[in-house]
Amino acid sequence: MKQPIIFIFVIFITSLFAISCTDNATVEKARKLEERNKALLSQIEAEQKQRQALEQSITELRQQMDAAKLATEQRGVEQWNALIDQVLVKLDRVKNEHKAFSSARLAGEFTSEETRLKSIARDQESQARSLVYELKAQKFPKAEKLDQLVEEFTSAYMNYISYNKVSWQLVKTFGKATDDIKKKESKYLLDYNDILNKIKALKEKE
Repeated sequence: MKQPIIFIFVIFITSLFAISCTDNATVEKARKLEERNKALLSQIEAEQKQRQALEQSITELRQQMDAAKLATEQRGVEQWNALIDQVLVKLDRVKNEHKAFSSARLAGEFTSEETRLKSIARDQESQARSLVYELKAQKFPKAEKLDQLVEEFTSAYMNYISYNKVSWQLVKTFGKATDDIKKKESKYLLDYNDILNKIKALKEKE
C-alpha cells in the first residue's frame, strides 16, 4: 500500500518540477523577447533621430545654397547694370560729339569732318563691344541682344552723319536741303536715339 503512494508522490513532485522548469523557460523566453524588443525600439529611435538630423542638415544646406544663389544673382545684376552703364557712356560720347558741318565750306572739309565723326563712332563701338564680350563670356542671357543693339546704334549713327553732311552741303550750296534728305536725316537720328533707349531698358532692377 505504501509503494503506490510513494510512486504517486514521486510523479507529483516530478510534474511540479517539470511545470516549474517549463514556467522558468517561458519566463526566460519572455525576458529575452522583451530585451530584443527594447533593443529594436532603441535602434528605431536612434535611426529616427539620425534621419531628423539629416533632414535638418539638408534643410540648412538648401537655405545656404539659396542664399548663395541669391547673392550670386545680385552680384550678376550689379555687374550687368554697371557694364551697360559703361556701354552707354561710350555711345553717348559718340552721340554728343560736336559736329562741325555748320562751319565747313569746302568739300574736303565736309569729308574730313565726316571721316572724323565716323572714326570716333567705330572706336567707341569697338570699346563698347569689348565690354559686351565680357558679358557674353559669362553667359549673360541678354548679352547677344546688347551686342546687336550696339552694332545697330553705330550703323544708324553713321547713316545719320552721312545725311547730316549732305544736308549741310545742300544748305551751304543751295540755301536748303531737300525734303527727302531731311526725312532720312531725321529717321536715322530717331533710330539711334531709340536704340539708346532700348539699351537702357536692358538694365535689371536691383
